[in-house]
Amino acid sequence: MKIAIPIENNSGLQSALYGHFGSAPFYALYETESQALNIITNTTMDHQHGQCHPAQALVKEKITTVICRGMGLRAIQNLNALG
Repeated sequence: MKIAIPIENNSGLQSALYGHFGSAPFYALYETESQALNIITNTTMDHQHGQCHPAQALVKEKITTVICRGMGLRAIQNLNALG
């Protein structure tokens, strides 16, 4: 399983969680089988409400699970539509 978690800073396992999916500065990508951690920058963090598209970047990374504190309806719909 490959998990994406929105984070506040790029500090590896010490990165602070970020409160909202779409406007997070970074995403921690964690592969449960290999226990590998990769951190990517959210290039769409500055956006108008409802206009973020980080789901596209996560699909390219073959993410299967997202863990976050908050997420807008459009992001939920986009992630579900992308599988």
